[in-house]
Amino acid sequence: MQREAHPERKHARLKNQAANQFPIADGVAVNDNGPTMSTKMKPRSLEGRLQFWLISLGMSVLAYLLEKMILRSVKSGGAKP
Repeated sequence: MQREAHPERKHARLKNQAANQFPIADGVAVNDNGPTMSTKMKPRSLEGRLQFWLISLGMSVLAYLLEKMILRSVKSGGAKP
């Protein structure tokens, strides 16, 4: 039967292992797997929905123009498909 380590020693050993596994400049390991504040999304305000809509519209226009440029280039023989 294996004897369990003292909780403080076990914690120190685990902290040391984490520091060795994820080294950063100051030698302190960062755990970004911690619990978050909430799993629910906050309802968007009218302003937030409008911003999201405008960004989506802008990205769609950019994608359309880029696709047209690429197709025009391929059609004219300027690029290999």
